[in-house]
Amino acid sequence: MNGDLVEEYPNAYPYPCALILYLVTETKPLHVVAGTDGDYLWLITAYYPTINKWEENYKTRKAVD
Repeated sequence: MNGDLVEEYPNAYPYPCALILYLVTETKPLHVVAGTDGDYLWLITAYYPTINKWEENYKTRKAVD
């Protein structure tokens, strides 16, 4: 309920989904990918993002080398 939208995947199969950033604490971010079919909310995955793949705001992916 209190997350920030990071990325949207409107063409994902089988349902559109989005990556959401939620701060468990000030220093512990959590990424959640969830989708919906209009009736249900589907939790696809949740993980703690790492600073080696994400900028310090955990909303911007780092460039791939």
